Amino acid sequence: MNKLIKNIAQDYSINPKALKRFVKESGLKPKEVKRLQVLEVLLFNSSDLFYCRADDFAIEYFDFSLVMKLITEIEDIKKTVL
Repeated sequence: MNKLIKNIAQDYSINPKALKRFVKESGLKPKEVKRLQVLEVLLFNSSDLFYCRADDFAIEYFDFSLVMKLITEIEDIKKTVL
């Protein structure tokens, strides 16, 4: 498994195999993917990858601080790139 995907999965307490599957399903190649791309895939699929409870109107995350950490990291990477 790609070390980057494994490290991100560990950082955010999610299943690395599931994250890799979502990366592949998004059309990216796991061995060529950048950290920002993996983080964006994670954010887009957060309701499937993070432990949460969802209904028709809202998503309640078990640990919302992980989602905030993810958003902050994405913003920080984008600031350094731009």
